[in-house]
Formats: sequence, C-alpha cells, structure tokens
Amino acid sequence: MSPKKIHLVCNAHLDPVWLWHWEDGLTETLSTFRIAADFCDRFPVFVFNHNEAILYQWVEEFEPELFKRIQAHVAAGRWHIAGGAYLQPDVNGPGGESHIRQYLTALPYFKEKFNSRPRTAYNFDPFGHGEGFPQILSSCGMDSYIFCRPDWPGVELPVGAFKWRDRSGTEIIARRSDDHYLTNSDAVAQIEQFVEHYKDEPETMILWGMGNHGGGPYYKEYKDILDYAKKHPELDLIHSTTDDFFKTVKKYKSKLPVLTGEIQNSFPGCYTSMSRIKRAHREAESLMAGAERLAGLSWWAGDTDYPTKDLDSAWKDILFCEFHDILPGSCAMTPEKDSLTMMGRCIENIKRTRLRLLIKVLRGQKPAADADVPLFFENPHGYRVKSQVEIEYNLAHSFSVGKNPIFHLRDQKGKLHPTQRIKVENNLGNNCAYA
Repeated sequence: MSPKKIHLVCNAHLDPVWLWHWEDGLTETLSTFRIAADFCDRFPVFVFNHNEAILYQWVEEFEPELFKRIQAHVAAGRWHIAGGAYLQPDVNGPGGESHIRQYLTALPYFKEKFNSRPRTAYNFDPFGHGEGFPQILSSCGMDSYIFCRPDWPGVELPVGAFKWRDRSGTEIIARRSDDHYLTNSDAVAQIEQFVEHYKDEPETMILWGMGNHGGGPYYKEYKDILDYAKKHPELDLIHSTTDDFFKTVKKYKSKLPVLTGEIQNSFPGCYTSMSRIKRAHREAESLMAGAERLAGLSWWAGDTDYPTKDLDSAWKDILFCEFHDILPGSCAMTPEKDSLTMMGRCIENIKRTRLRLLIKVLRGQKPAADADVPLFFENPHGYRVKSQVEIEYNLAHSFSVGKNPIFHLRDQKGKLHPTQRIKVENNLGNNCAYA
C-alpha cells in the first residue's frame, strides 16, 4: 500500500486589526513576511501560503526589497498566492457587490504583481456564511473554499471536502478546516490527531504556522515535522498549497457529499455591537452604488472620464471595514475608532465625487425662468422610485417674499405636485423647507 499523502499548508493568520490597531497589523505583516521569505531561502522544500492583497500592498509600499524577494519566491513556486481576496471579510453583513469587489480588487493586483491567479478562496475566521456565497465565489472564478467557523465540533458538517450548493444550483467544493488555521506549539500532536480525524479522505490537508497576530513558520515546529515524517513512512507529508490540494479533490468530486443552505453560526452576539460601524458601512455601500451609476451615466454621455481612481480608493476603505473583526463588532475600541474615521473619509470622498459628477451632468440644463427655483432630484437606484422628498433652500430675495411665502412644485411637463411646508433646520427663518 502506498503511503497516504498529507498536504501540509503553512500559513500565518494575520488580522490587520483586532485587539490592535492597523499600524500594528502593518508592521507585523512586514515581520511575518520577512520570516517566511527567510524560510524559503533556507529550506528548499518549504512552501508558504498567504492571501489578502492589502498585506502585499503594505509590503510593496513600506519594504520594496522584501516585496521583490516575495515575487522571486512566487515565481519559483516556493510562495503561493492564496485566497484571492482583498482581505478576509465578514460574510454575513456586506452586500453582494461588496463580496464581489473583494475579489475584483485583489485578483488583478495578484495577476499584475505576481502573474498568479488563485482558484481556492479561503476565509478562516468569519462567523458564518450566507447561502448565496457559492454563486458569488463561482462568479469570481473560484472553484473551492476553505473556512473554519462555525467551529468543529460545535456545528456538525461533513468531515473533509464536500460540495456546497446554493438554491440556484451553483456549487463549489468546500472544506471546513477542523484542525483550525494555526498551530500553537505542538504541530506534531496536531498532525497526529487530524490524520486520524480525516482518515476517510484519500488525501488530506493540515494547516500549520503561528497566527492571529502573524507569525507563520518557526524553526522548532518545522524541525519537528521533518523528524515526524522520517518516523512515519506510512505517511507522505509534503509541503503544499491550497490550490494543489483541491486539484486532488476534484478527481473524486462526484463522490463528495452535498450540503445546501447557509453555514451558521458563531458568536452571534457580535452582530449586535458597534452599531455605528454597521450604519456607516451600509451608508457607504448605498452611496457607492449610486455614485457608480452616476459615473457610468456621465461617462456614457461624454461629460467626463470615469472616476476610477476616486471610486477605487473609496472601495478599499469599504472593503477594509468589512474585515471579519470590524464589521461584526468584535474588535477593540482603538480599531473601532480608526474604522469610523476611515468610513467618514470614505463617505466624504464618495459625496464629493458624486457632486462633481452631478454638476457635470446638469451643466447643459436651460436657465430657470423668472421667479422659478430649479430643483433636481437624483434617483440613485437602478429602478423607479415613488417617494416623499424633503428639500430646504435659501432664496436670494428671502427677505422680500414675506413671512410665509407660498410656492408651487411643478415638474418639467408643468404637472403640479402636492407639497407641505415643514420646519427648517435653523431658527433664523431665512430658508424654506418643503416635503
């Protein structure tokens, strides 16, 4: 009998924020990636795996020489660009467009900088997974998915790989990493436990490496794994990648069990906390949807170039605040404050971009007739809306129209619409407000 193949996938779970602020996450990224690059230099069969485009962008900006080393290791097959997303986001809170943007933002970056295109998504730490996620991942070109939560043995799921199918019929190969995403001090004990746990898999995968606040491989653990492999010829322990493991799973895909529906849940109480972040995130998502439609309209009309740089920058703020310890509300107070500052900047930038686009779109309108006040209403949605609108405006001749002026609202065709005077936001009385 040939030895059973065990894919050892070294990674370093690195939260950009959690109990620490993003500056700490950035400097830890530099340290962790430097250690991993040194390992690749020192040990010829070692392979490192890591995802999250934002971390690579930090390295590229703050330590370009290290970035070049990583590029060389990727080209040599020693460093695997895994996951394919901007970071590891919450999966329950963001809208579908945001999920797609996680990959739409990261995949071109990985292709440009590393000539790499991962196919296995991984998101170890979010607290649940919505039913429609297989369709989103598949639409982004991913064919497999690794996650850890809800944890084993708390929620019963198939052991090893399975087919996760949504109600549209879309399916991907998924696998909960019951061995979790890191090793604390004894990798060999973890390998022994989960070789038995995954005994029914033709080939299996075990994750190793220090994590949460980065870390990755360290020498004692690596040496223990080498010694263990020599003592167990019945096992073929190879240093591997997430994509390579799932290539073997595809060979017996037809025999995998099928799971339908959502995969829930962990730490549901988190979703009741830090409501300011949740509100700011939803506002930014909604503003972005309208701004992108307006940008498309303005570009199509030939009024302006598409504001790619401005909107991409705002999108990155949204994506960062969807991190699985920010949006659910499981981070410390300092990263909460940082995230609110970031979302405030994001919302302000979207509003500025939107106003610039609106002004350009409306530039060709005819001047208003005497005694008319022109009002423009923007529908940011992709469908017709019938709704009440509140407006407040200041007239240049506000002191000459009397104490209680009466105005009529007509559309461009002259049709009269009902209005009601309401209280303005100030107490000076110079403005008029109608609903």
